[in-house]
Amino acid sequence: MKRQRTQKEIKHWACIDCGKDCKINPIDYYMVTFELWGKYGVGGDMLCMDCIENRIGHKLTKEDILDCPLNTDINLYTQKILNN
Repeated sequence: MKRQRTQKEIKHWACIDCGKDCKINPIDYYMVTFELWGKYGVGGDMLCMDCIENRIGHKLTKEDILDCPLNTDINLYTQKILNN
Protein backbone atom coordinates (compact mmCIF):
# COMPACT_ATOMS: atom_id res chain seq x y z
CA MET A 1 0.00 0.00 0.00
CA LYS A 2 1.40 3.35 -1.05
CA ARG A 3 1.86 5.87 1.75
CA GLN A 4 0.06 9.19 1.34
CA ARG A 5 2.38 12.20 1.35
CA THR A 6 1.81 14.90 3.94
CA GLN A 7 1.01 18.49 2.98
CA LYS A 8 4.52 19.42 4.18
CA GLU A 9 6.07 16.90 1.77
CA ILE A 10 3.89 18.09 -1.11
CA LYS A 11 4.83 21.72 -0.41
CA HIS A 12 8.55 20.79 -0.24
CA TRP A 13 8.41 19.29 -3.76
CA ALA A 14 6.35 22.13 -5.30
CA CYS A 15 8.02 24.40 -7.86
CA ILE A 16 8.12 27.84 -6.30
CA ASP A 17 7.33 29.54 -9.62
CA CYS A 18 4.41 27.47 -10.97
CA GLY A 19 3.48 25.10 -8.13
CA LYS A 20 4.03 21.87 -10.13
CA ASP A 21 4.84 18.82 -7.98
CA CYS A 22 8.46 18.06 -8.96
CA LYS A 23 8.42 14.60 -7.35
CA ILE A 24 5.68 13.21 -9.60
CA ASN A 25 7.54 13.70 -12.91
CA PRO A 26 11.19 12.51 -12.85
CA ILE A 27 12.12 15.08 -15.51
CA ASP A 28 11.48 17.82 -12.96
CA TYR A 29 13.97 16.37 -10.47
CA TYR A 30 17.45 17.33 -11.66
CA MET A 31 20.56 19.21 -10.57
CA VAL A 32 22.23 22.12 -12.30
CA THR A 33 25.67 23.47 -11.45
CA PHE A 34 26.06 25.20 -8.11
CA GLU A 35 26.95 28.43 -9.91
CA LEU A 36 23.78 28.35 -12.02
CA TRP A 37 21.53 27.46 -9.07
CA GLY A 38 23.14 30.22 -7.00
CA LYS A 39 22.49 32.78 -9.72
CA TYR A 40 18.96 31.69 -10.72
CA GLY A 41 17.90 29.28 -8.01
CA VAL A 42 16.22 29.79 -4.72
CA GLY A 43 18.23 28.09 -2.02
CA GLY A 44 16.68 24.82 -0.89
CA ASP A 45 13.42 25.24 -2.79
CA MET A 46 12.40 23.51 -6.03
CA LEU A 47 12.06 24.71 -9.62
CA CYS A 48 10.58 22.46 -12.31
CA MET A 49 12.51 22.04 -15.55
CA ASP A 50 10.35 24.56 -17.46
CA CYS A 51 10.76 27.22 -14.76
CA ILE A 52 14.56 26.93 -14.47
CA GLU A 53 14.81 27.16 -18.27
CA ASN A 54 12.54 30.22 -18.21
CA ARG A 55 14.70 31.84 -15.53
CA ILE A 56 17.97 31.27 -17.41
CA GLY A 57 16.43 32.16 -20.79
CA HIS A 58 17.42 28.99 -22.68
CA LYS A 59 17.09 25.20 -22.69
CA LEU A 60 19.58 23.47 -20.41
CA THR A 61 22.93 22.58 -21.95
CA LYS A 62 25.75 20.24 -20.91
CA GLU A 63 27.47 23.17 -19.27
CA ASP A 64 24.42 23.86 -17.08
CA ILE A 65 23.92 20.33 -15.75
CA LEU A 66 25.79 18.88 -12.79
CA ASP A 67 27.55 15.59 -13.52
CA CYS A 68 25.94 13.41 -10.84
CA PRO A 69 23.97 10.11 -10.71
CA LEU A 70 20.63 11.92 -10.58
CA ASN A 71 21.32 13.48 -13.99
CA THR A 72 23.26 10.59 -15.54
CA ASP A 73 21.28 7.58 -14.29
CA ILE A 74 17.74 8.68 -13.39
CA ASN A 75 16.57 11.73 -15.34
CA LEU A 76 16.13 10.78 -19.00
CA TYR A 77 15.98 14.43 -20.15
CA THR A 78 19.32 15.37 -18.59
CA GLN A 79 20.83 12.07 -19.83
CA LYS A 80 19.90 13.04 -23.37
CA ILE A 81 21.48 16.49 -22.97
CA LEU A 82 24.68 15.07 -21.48
CA ASN A 83 24.99 12.45 -24.22
CA ASN A 84 24.67 14.89 -27.15
